Amino acid sequence: MQSVNTPMITNVVKKTGVITGKADANCTIYIKFGNATFTGKSNKSGNFKITTKKFSKSTTIKVRAKNSAGVYSKWAEILIE
Repeated sequence: MQSVNTPMITNVVKKTGVITGKADANCTIYIKFGNATFTGKSNKSGNFKITTKKFSKSTTIKVRAKNSAGVYSKWAEILIE
């Protein structure tokens, strides 16, 4: 079974809800905060850019990846100050 590296959030824009980051190539990316979950894809270089809803300070954002074999990474968390 192929393992999946934990993705990394590289930038967050609170006003627009755009989250960018780096993960394994060609994975489905799951972003979760509050009761909402958003999905997107990483490209062949592993980069992703997903538009979520706007959020405020003191929001914990979780991100994980799933590869084509259905294997999930661990959740990564970031607290937005």
